[in-house]
Amino acid sequence: MQVMIDTNVLARFADQDSVQHGEAVDSLRQLQAAGHLPVFNPQIKREFLDVAERPKGTGPGRNGLGLSNQQTCELIAQFQDVFGYLADVPAVDEQFDRLHGKYGGGKSVHDLNIVASMLAHGVTSLLTFNDKHFRHLEAEGISVQTPQQYVAADQQTESGD
Repeated sequence: MQVMIDTNVLARFADQDSVQHGEAVDSLRQLQAAGHLPVFNPQIKREFLDVAERPKGTGPGRNGLGLSNQQTCELIAQFQDVFGYLADVPAVDEQFDRLHGKYGGGKSVHDLNIVASMLAHGVTSLLTFNDKHFRHLEAEGISVQTPQQYVAADQQTESGD
């Protein structure tokens, strides 16, 4: 099964200083160990590029990873080697238009595009730290889990609970 990885999971995975780095790493490792393929799409790639190359620190415009363009390109290449990459196809645009007509746009337009890509590619699961942004879209037949929820569910399965 393919599982879409949201930008925030990739960013925490790449940022060893993040308090959520371990959760991101553990959830992605457990997904792969269970035979699932973590995937990302062009929208997530673009968002990651934005976050990765923004300055590190606090305050407006300083909540990034502080990586150089070269470092970011190398990370994206590594992600594409380790995870699946789902290119945009015409069906993504069709799904996006349908979702936008149903839910509207504004701040959620990027989230709608991620779900449109999932639907176009037959991906039904999303791993994100921002589950509240996507909960209303579960009506489209997708499931949304945080890394913490995935790790906890996987541990319960292993222990037989």
